[in-house]
Amino acid sequence: NSVAHTQRINHLAFSPQGSLLATAGEDRTAKLWNPVDGQLIKVFKGYEDGIAALAFSADEKWLAISSYDFKVHLWKAKEEGAARDFSTKNTFAQGLAFSPDGKWLAISANEWKATLFTIQLWQVANSRLVHTVRGFGERVNGLAFSPDGNWLAVGSGDDITAQQVQAVHLIYVSSAKLAQSFRGHSKAVLQVVFSPQQPLLASASTDGTVRIWSVPDGKLLAILDHKSGVTDAAF
Repeated sequence: NSVAHTQRINHLAFSPQGSLLATAGEDRTAKLWNPVDGQLIKVFKGYEDGIAALAFSADEKWLAISSYDFKVHLWKAKEEGAARDFSTKNTFAQGLAFSPDGKWLAISANEWKATLFTIQLWQVANSRLVHTVRGFGERVNGLAFSPDGNWLAVGSGDDITAQQVQAVHLIYVSSAKLAQSFRGHSKAVLQVVFSPQQPLLASASTDGTVRIWSVPDGKLLAILDHKSGVTDAAF
């Protein structure tokens, strides 16, 4: 029962096969663990602020890390090597997601002290920014690809800025265009997750609910009430 991080843990992520566990700390480090015996495998350093989000590629080769110092890095999860920089200047990434085929890394890009909020689609093979999806009037947060790779969902909004829309947005990946938005949450939508078997999407919000939607028509199927804000969900 040793201390994993010296400050608050912001995010946890199991690798797709469950052989690795990554943790993101406010202590400016991310760590990789063996979830079976709890042994520390690797520490990712070099950040000037806390780690915000983590994402594994489906083959467990890559670990993407975003931090509050406007950095997004791609690291080899099981091998040594320098980080690949996927960040843009003055952009904070609240969410990261790999496509199921490992071709794309999606980043929710929020410019610091600006009103520009975009979703970036980076090509993993050559570290190239290929698509930038615009049209968001509010902060973009957690991301998720559908199991078939056709759709990218993103939660949006914050609880500070007045008159912001809180929504779940659906992007059609092949065209990199915003297809539609699901409305109903009254506060920020922090995370979204697809069901692995059914065409369902769950959204977690600080309004104290998790909402279940059908995809892609956006029909609201259920509202799961909680006593306080919800930061994440999982099928």
